[in-house]
Amino acid sequence: MTDLIPQWRSRMSTDLKVLHTLTTDLGNEKYIETIDELRQRIQDPFLFVIVGEVKAGKSSFINALLRTEEDICAVAASPMTDKIQQIQYGEERRVIEVNPHFHRIYIPEDILKTIAVVDTPGTNTIVDHHQEITERFVPVADLIVFVFESKNPYRQSAWEFFKFIQDEWRKKIILVLQQKDLMEPADLETNIQGVRNHAIQAGLTDPQIFAVSAKQEKAADPTSGFPALRSYLDEQVIGPKAYLKKLSNYVDTAFNVISRIDHGITDRERQLAADQSFRSDIRSSLEEHQSLAHHQVDLTISHLMSVYDKICNEAMNDLSSQLSFFSMLGKSISSIFSKSAGPQNWLKDRLARFERDLSKGMNAAIDQSHEDITRQVKQMVKTVSLQIQNSETILKNDHELFSYIAEDREKVLEDLQQTFRKFVQSESSFAFEQLPDQTKSILPQVATGGGIAIIGILISSLTQVMVVDITGGVLSGVAVLFTGITVGVKKRKLLKRFQEQIDEGRKRLADELGPTLKQYINEIKGKTDKQFSLFDEMIQRETRDVVQLRDTMDGLSGRFSEQQDDLAKELGR
Repeated sequence: MTDLIPQWRSRMSTDLKVLHTLTTDLGNEKYIETIDELRQRIQDPFLFVIVGEVKAGKSSFINALLRTEEDICAVAASPMTDKIQQIQYGEERRVIEVNPHFHRIYIPEDILKTIAVVDTPGTNTIVDHHQEITERFVPVADLIVFVFESKNPYRQSAWEFFKFIQDEWRKKIILVLQQKDLMEPADLETNIQGVRNHAIQAGLTDPQIFAVSAKQEKAADPTSGFPALRSYLDEQVIGPKAYLKKLSNYVDTAFNVISRIDHGITDRERQLAADQSFRSDIRSSLEEHQSLAHHQVDLTISHLMSVYDKICNEAMNDLSSQLSFFSMLGKSISSIFSKSAGPQNWLKDRLARFERDLSKGMNAAIDQSHEDITRQVKQMVKTVSLQIQNSETILKNDHELFSYIAEDREKVLEDLQQTFRKFVQSESSFAFEQLPDQTKSILPQVATGGGIAIIGILISSLTQVMVVDITGGVLSGVAVLFTGITVGVKKRKLLKRFQEQIDEGRKRLADELGPTLKQYINEIKGKTDKQFSLFDEMIQRETRDVVQLRDTMDGLSGRFSEQQDDLAKELGR
């Protein structure tokens, strides 16, 4: 086993380096420090963290445990340890003040080549140093020693801190009842059982409890309880397999960090999935409303065609009945006596009536239909606006790992909301590049209110101008047909050519108006979708980064899992 230690150490160092790089990239100081401590401590002595209330006898316990020629920790009637003290081996005795709450003490004692000890303030005064202890020492500790006063091991602060460490880090813990020499054996046994019950309730399945007396140990009394404690430490903590146990403990700590990072990445993945779903919903809404608006255009064109056909058929029937030989002959004879009664004037009247009927009928049809198209287009934009406001936020600004991602996302959303608001209010957003020149000249005179309000005006003006243009062409063609008409003109030929002009107008109406309206709807949809360009860039960036993070995390988790399994097999032999 000894021959394998360099191999295990190298393997662990490599994986911890990758994990350290990851935590550094994430910028989480707590995790950076934890993994950095693990990397540095692979070759360090075993680290014992001593915890307990003031006057529980921690300092005396440490002196007795280490059995050094001089007392390392000061012992006095009043509390002495108001700072965290890390006691470790050094070639000469010296004290370094790392910060006002933490001192590192170097002592040239051989036992400290094997064991380093962290002596903490009392748990009832530990609040100020809570973060320092739990973030700097607990994650990398090989053993947590809770020292209780034998007379009263039930004080609340010690057990609250015990439960916190047990719940958060699941470290190896032993419980020590100090000053047993001050207790009657029966009372001591009662308190040992009470401590056992407390520990089990707090989640420790197999509590290891030792009753000791530092005073008896200093007097070389074999009943001090320290022999049993040292035997346990030799076998379970610093024995022949101790280094592998230490590495196994480091793997557990690394897994704890990995698990927390994994949860953070999962939150980020959930936010990304929500944003992707949100963006997909936006596209679906745009396509749905585009389809509904296109359908409404088809209904509008169908209605216009029906009105157009009705008026043109009535005009055709009127002409057919009036273009008889005798009717035209009568009009020609009448013109001898009155110029206004001649065929030409009659035709002008008929043409004017046709023009009035067609214009009136088509305008009425337009007024009835364009509001339905306008409503669909406006609803498309309003639906998107509402979806933006209701986008789901999973990753919060106070997230332990990815608060900066949450803040960036929040800014992108705020920008999107402001940009979209301006987009809706701006007339240029709903301008139509394909508008006929006639419509462009009309709009500045009638467009008031701006932005989305202009949609109805545009659709109405576009439809009316195109209908006037198309029907005007029909009327011009019809007028040419009737120019110079005489009694001798053949009725069938004239009506045929009239029908051809009507059919041509009908075809232009269907071929030009429908596609033009749909193209306008498509342009609005495209402009609306374009407002999400920065949001789309964020999604693309997040997709790339999250995939890379997940791949790195899965690889690390797999390698540490292999180490965990291999160490478990080695330790089980």
